[in-house]
Amino acid sequence: RLRLRRGLVAAQVALSLALLVGAGLLARTLRHLMELDLGYRTEQLATFSISLPDRRYDSAEKQDAFFVALFERMAAIPGVERVGMTTVLPMLGSAGASLVIEGRPFQGDRPPEVRYGSVSDAYFRVMGIPIVSGREFAPGDESPGVRAVVVSASTARTFWNGADPVGARVRLGPDPREPWSTVVGVVGDVVLGAAGEAQPAVYSSMRYDRWGGGDVVVAFRSATPPLAELRNAVAALDPQLPVEGLRTVEAVHRDVLSNRRLP
Repeated sequence: RLRLRRGLVAAQVALSLALLVGAGLLARTLRHLMELDLGYRTEQLATFSISLPDRRYDSAEKQDAFFVALFERMAAIPGVERVGMTTVLPMLGSAGASLVIEGRPFQGDRPPEVRYGSVSDAYFRVMGIPIVSGREFAPGDESPGVRAVVVSASTARTFWNGADPVGARVRLGPDPREPWSTVVGVVGDVVLGAAGEAQPAVYSSMRYDRWGGGDVVVAFRSATPPLAELRNAVAALDPQLPVEGLRTVEAVHRDVLSNRRLP
């Protein structure tokens, strides 16, 4: 019995030490992520998710008209500076797409993969993501002959050896039937997901790469985030349309970090 008791005590001590070490590692990881330069601003930003139902917004014209009207209403709210939109906020992750560069054969069976997202014209300004070279998206980028993309600085370093890729043509996806897009700008790197790393990324314009919704981001200068006013702006256009996850981007950041667990 004495040997059994001693064995149980030793096991409890070992388990306690493992838990303490794990808690210390988790705290250090979270502290590192809280202090990390994300590459975008989190203060004085509000966000919410919205998705247009296909049965009522069954054409690109209807979707565009809704978002134009919504952005105008929200921009008119006192204290609001700018309004933008993306398929997914950086801290919530991103989709992936293969990248084919015109005139450059890729090695292996598949082209390299980059992070991918679709954004509105003002998105980079709203999020405080700097333009390194070239420009952001603008009216006219929806033309099939001018289809545009913006790449991140790490994409330029990785695939153009640091040279300016503005003017180069790329294709997202291995399908040769997909149209070529022209790189019109390079933006700063941002941390994607909760891993704490900036990965090569390519952005397309929501002017032609429509998803029927996404994460709306609103920059405001008032002391209090105008959350109720933003909800009312949506309801004024479509009372049946749900507004999901209405909160500040700082709250999104805190939630992502608080849900992080050690593997």
